Amino acid sequence: MTIFGQIGSFGLQNVNYCHKCIYMRRHKKPFLSAFTLVELLVVVAILAMILTLAGPAMNVILNASKGDSAAEELSLATEWARAEAVAQSTFVWMRLGEPTAARQSGSSEPSDLELRIWSSRDGSSDGSPANLVELRRAQRWQSLSLAPIAASLVERPDVPQESQVDGSVWLIFSPDGSAREIPAQAGSAPPQASAPEPDPGLERWIELGLQPTKGGTVTPGLKNKGVVLQIAGLTGQAAIYR
Repeated sequence: MTIFGQIGSFGLQNVNYCHKCIYMRRHKKPFLSAFTLVELLVVVAILAMILTLAGPAMNVILNASKGDSAAEELSLATEWARAEAVAQSTFVWMRLGEPTAARQSGSSEPSDLELRIWSSRDGSSDGSPANLVELRRAQRWQSLSLAPIAASLVERPDVPQESQVDGSVWLIFSPDGSAREIPAQAGSAPPQASAPEPDPGLERWIELGLQPTKGGTVTPGLKNKGVVLQIAGLTGQAAIYR
């Protein structure tokens, strides 16, 4: 073979080699990295420990926030009920306390709080079931109770002790927008029972203490998480204190 033949053969081999390199680079399988089974088990164990330790603290935070959200919703509900009484020139009853349906079925939850609202059909203060119309569906908050909140825990204007609601209560709004409070018998509500007649007297303040609970018990972590809703008897307007 001549020198030129050797050179041509060598060049052809180089070209074939380069083509093979390009093909291998284009079709090279990517290197995939992954966790081993032992590493995955270690991560799962660490996450389980974190969730176990953080669980009780998260429950306290969630229960504590219920008082704030319930106070906001109750404030809106009282303003709405007052506006309804004035606009329709009628009496409006709000019952706040232990769920009535649970009480009647024998499965009441003392740590739940329920709100129900009725108005008078004929505009009078007659609270008999036949004269009442329920204005909206019952609203319920879990792990929350009505109880007086100590002044040292929540700073707010002082009100007489008799104005502080302790247990289920009726709030009655008159056509002039004023509000009255009457204690409610546990489990009593229309249509099984009549709503109370409004007292002719007018209270200056009505104070609702919203206390978060855990299974019906006020734990040390929840003791200072109460929220206070004060309602002016003359105007029916509400204010929240935390």
